[in-house]
Amino acid sequence: MKQPMVALVLACLFAIDVAFASDNPDERILKPYAGTEIRLNEMKDFDELELPLAASKGGKIAKLQKVTGRWTRLEYTYPQGRSGLEVFKNYSDALTQGGFKILFSCRQPACGPEAGNFKGLGYSWPYDTSHYILAQLDRNGERIWAQVDIRTGLVIFVNVIREKAMETGKVTVNAEALKMGIADEGHVAVYGIEFDTNRSELKAASAPIIAEIAKLMIANPNLRIYVVGHTDNVGTLASNLDLSVRRAKSVVKELVTRHKIAGNRLSGQGVGPLVPVATNGTDKGRARNRRVDLVQQ
Repeated sequence: MKQPMVALVLACLFAIDVAFASDNPDERILKPYAGTEIRLNEMKDFDELELPLAASKGGKIAKLQKVTGRWTRLEYTYPQGRSGLEVFKNYSDALTQGGFKILFSCRQPACGPEAGNFKGLGYSWPYDTSHYILAQLDRNGERIWAQVDIRTGLVIFVNVIREKAMETGKVTVNAEALKMGIADEGHVAVYGIEFDTNRSELKAASAPIIAEIAKLMIANPNLRIYVVGHTDNVGTLASNLDLSVRRAKSVVKELVTRHKIAGNRLSGQGVGPLVPVATNGTDKGRARNRRVDLVQQ
């Protein structure tokens, strides 16, 4: 009787290994909660998603984050005998320990109710959601989003979105070129610092350019600069002035927090669309006007 029992155990272990074996690395970012079974593992190479980033107000999601990239959708059965709070805390801790930054989390009733479908997700949010987490990780020039939607007693949804990998070889200026520009003109225009439309959060693709600015500051310890944001003329003057300041301050924050540049050497300013270098009548011209200038103080 022992041999058949051993064979049965080995067969079960093999079946479990096959069930979780995958060439999809996104599945391994968050391990399944103990006692759950995976019932869906689906990946799309490229899709656009709208991720809730703030609690519902008046029956509508107050803030949505649009993200494009590779999307993995995972569904797990709910672990018997576990509370929604316990499952939520485990996922939240795992994300934090993995280097993710929790951008938004909520629990009922703050999560909803809301029964609207969001593009790419394929299910309603946050209808029936008891706990929700949205987290972000910037690693090796890539931005990864992790979303956990817990339906207590029903199902756990885990979505992993990798923003489209940035193209390499796009750095056209380096620290030395920035130094020469400032020495010759007192300022230098910097391209390649990227933001989503009407947003001030730096995109992961900006990392190489920010690193070159940091190299400039480290190699020239007496240099102090204004980081000046510029926009095109789409939208109102007031909104563009505000946006340009917020974007400049995001660059300053990144230099201070990630690259340890002294804050008193940097000043984030913005002039909106007031100093164009090209016409705003064409896409190409507007793209040239959306830039960051480094101006020697």
